[in-house]
Amino acid sequence: MQTIHTHNQSSATDSCLHSTVAALANNYGLMFVRTPEKVPNNWGSPCLVTRYALPQSQPKAARAVLAYLLTPAGERREAGMTAKIIALTQVAGEPRVDSRQVAEQLGSKHKNTLELIDRYTEKFKGFGLLAFQTQARPGGQHGGGAVRFALLNEDQAFFLLTLSRNTERVVDLKASLILAFREARYGYACQTLEANKKEASQSGSRLARWRYAKPGLQDHVAHLREQLRLPLDLEVAI
Repeated sequence: MQTIHTHNQSSATDSCLHSTVAALANNYGLMFVRTPEKVPNNWGSPCLVTRYALPQSQPKAARAVLAYLLTPAGERREAGMTAKIIALTQVAGEPRVDSRQVAEQLGSKHKNTLELIDRYTEKFKGFGLLAFQTQARPGGQHGGGAVRFALLNEDQAFFLLTLSRNTERVVDLKASLILAFREARYGYACQTLEANKKEASQSGSRLARWRYAKPGLQDHVAHLREQLRLPLDLEVAI
């Protein structure tokens, strides 16, 4: 049985393992075995992590989830499939959602979503930098070329949803976005706390600043953790 913890997650290209596990458990009902253990950190010192594993009852369900996530977006729409996990992208330290994901979960064509964003560009800019990117299409898909998409911050994403009728699908998407952005804030706060702690170990003056800043950082992490209502055994000890 293959297992993973937060210090070997880089091999799986996952920069926020606890949030991924939370999303898989909450949105797809997957069960994980969580085992605390100590492993060497990047400096050779022991640190406490949580090792995640799938019990024997879960591989079939996990393969079904993986098959869904690997299904091209167009085929998902044709089959009436909708995703529940929202993967966010960091842009200058701010979590953003890909407009293609929003369109997929709304069950609409991405070009229609882009038309809405272009029509109300000034409104979107009022909620922050409106970031667009392009990505090459796989060869042979829609004639090749590049696809243009937007990376929306939290306010922009919810403004986009106000432009759609409040159907059950839209309501579900709003709920998923709230969870995704909360998880992103929690993960970033945990990383900030850990980075400050590592910096404090490098010199006496930094240690003094750490002691001053530590209570506020810990309170912020605790507040975000309460918002997520994550079970304690889901987190890496900090």
